[in-house]
Amino acid sequence: MLHAALPDACLIDIEGISISSMVELISEITKRGIPWIASYHDFSKLPSEQELGAQAKIAKEAGAAAFKAAARLRTPDEVAALARFQTSDQGIPLSTMGMGALAPVSRLLCAQAGSVLNYGFVGETATAPGQWSARQLRDSIRSLQPLL
Repeated sequence: MLHAALPDACLIDIEGISISSMVELISEITKRGIPWIASYHDFSKLPSEQELGAQAKIAKEAGAAAFKAAARLRTPDEVAALARFQTSDQGIPLSTMGMGALAPVSRLLCAQAGSVLNYGFVGETATAPGQWSARQLRDSIRSLQPLL
């Protein structure tokens, strides 16, 4: 499916676990000058900072333009931990966001802390737990002042 979309693509999101099986496609994406994001999702918990860092390293070494991490957050301490990871230097631009009841506040805090991308749904249905609509997210982020 991604091959068919390449002529119209301006940015591609590839799940990090698929990088090794998509080497040829990533090569084609790179030849075409299309930036791609290496994504990491954990729908059950917030991984450790070490695990997130290891995934960011894989993304960087594979040539991704950015590393995106989305994880289930259950406590305010986890929101803070995700924001701390967002502000860490991983040698690659970071995009971080939470899922679940704390998703909205995490997406705003991580955006404020420098997240290079944030995802909101278009239409009527969220694609991740706690996700805001793209319009609501855009308007909320625009009202913030950067922390950094």
